[in-house]
Amino acid sequence: MKRIFNIVILLILFFITGCNDVSVVNPELSYKDYIVVRAELIAGEDFAGVKFTRTQPLNQQYDNTNDAITSNVTAYLKIGKVQVVPLYHAGNGMYKASDRIQIHSDSTYELFANVNGVGVYSITTVPEKPRTASANIIDKSSFRANIYTKPGAVYGAAWKIYNSVTNDVIDSAPDFKEVVQNADPFSTSTIPVNTMDLPAEYRTNNYSYLWYIRVYAYDSPYLKFFKTRNNSQPVSDVFSQGGDQIIWNVYGNNVIGLFIGAAYGDYVKVQ
Repeated sequence: MKRIFNIVILLILFFITGCNDVSVVNPELSYKDYIVVRAELIAGEDFAGVKFTRTQPLNQQYDNTNDAITSNVTAYLKIGKVQVVPLYHAGNGMYKASDRIQIHSDSTYELFANVNGVGVYSITTVPEKPRTASANIIDKSSFRANIYTKPGAVYGAAWKIYNSVTNDVIDSAPDFKEVVQNADPFSTSTIPVNTMDLPAEYRTNNYSYLWYIRVYAYDSPYLKFFKTRNNSQPVSDVFSQGGDQIIWNVYGNNVIGLFIGAAYGDYVKVQ
């Protein structure tokens, strides 16, 4: 989910834009310069590019525009085993392909880059669009989706205040409550995934016709990121100071970030 991904990867995840205000919690921590990589490859959508930025000192406001890496970057995508796509700087640290590239489920994408002499690598497989068997209310405070799962994918769910007639999302959960994975990857049974609590203002029957849930599938490395994203986090935006204990899926010397495949489910009415 783009909003959640921007808050997380943005926390990406990534995503994933930086916070405007940074509150220093522990100014004694030493600053270390990191290259930050952010990309979400969403099944069925066009490749939006890869963002390269740098972290900032703890006492400096995070600004991913000023910290964008705009030069001395060579980057390309490898799609499957044969297709190689060079990436070009499109402005503000975003590197895109010259032609349209649609992201496909079950396809593998690799990122190779050299940033000011530093090698960067990541690989991700885009999951299939998640399917929801049912969506239910839990004490009118949160929702639960029962989902069919696929091997190699992990899942989160978000409540939506959604008008299906106008296709308008009025409000949405700011994050996932949990990210789950089927312990038996080849099971055909469903597993539950819960949303964050619904704000009190939406718990009345006046809003019940707008209660929806949406499930999001991610490549499996997202689960480790989600579980560790608050580790070593002295400020409100993890990209303002590199948290060594956060488990990213981008590799390189002093490199952090997420290059992650994703697929978004349909809006499902809560019963």
